[in-house]
Amino acid sequence: GLPDTMTIDKRVHVHGSWAFSAEGTYCLAFNRATTLADGTRASDDFTLAVAVGDVDVRRVDPSGCATKPGPGPSPTPTPTPTSTPTSDPAPTPKPSKSSGSKAAAKQCVSGATILSAGHIDYASRIVGGKLQSLIGDDTGGTKVYREPSGVILWLKPSAQVTLPSGYGQVGKAGSRIWQVPQTQVRDLIWLGWNTELLNAGNAKGTVSWRLDSVRGPGSVKVYLSGAFGG
Repeated sequence: GLPDTMTIDKRVHVHGSWAFSAEGTYCLAFNRATTLADGTRASDDFTLAVAVGDVDVRRVDPSGCATKPGPGPSPTPTPTPTSTPTSDPAPTPKPSKSSGSKAAAKQCVSGATILSAGHIDYASRIVGGKLQSLIGDDTGGTKVYREPSGVILWLKPSAQVTLPSGYGQVGKAGSRIWQVPQTQVRDLIWLGWNTELLNAGNAKGTVSWRLDSVRGPGSVKVYLSGAFGG
């Protein structure tokens, strides 16, 4: 399978494809670690709730993701009609008029912020000598840094694609997935990662980003497509 750890250089801003194999709510547990300018190690553990497809996103409580025992929040999804297969490489979701974008940046029953469209990054920051992994939210036109425990990312039903051949590490050809695209698509979240605020003055090395666990109804794969596919 694909590795669960990657290294991010300083002052980097990247977007990849995030593929979810089934509808429902996922809890993703991450760790980030780096070396500060004075040579000491700093790390940060955080979790993120991602609602995928046709779910009652307003009833999701992301604080449940921080509780390690148990299955975590998992609303029962409503079946979604099968999408039309595509043979294009690096399948890209198509925007939908019925994608539910009115829920963007509104709060659910838990008081969390729902982000359902626009530019979003996992941002690594060093504040007071500690490493912080925050959600860099650009969906409102002005960047806001949010604690992951208070955010739900909603990957809407219109994010569904059918995998072509050549993506065996993501899923079987012809299978349906719900995917955050590597390039921006209107009305969908565009999820990347950045270390743009790390420099020689506060960090000595790269950032190690590790996915420790996934709780949800399916698998999660994060990947980058090359300029010529693959």
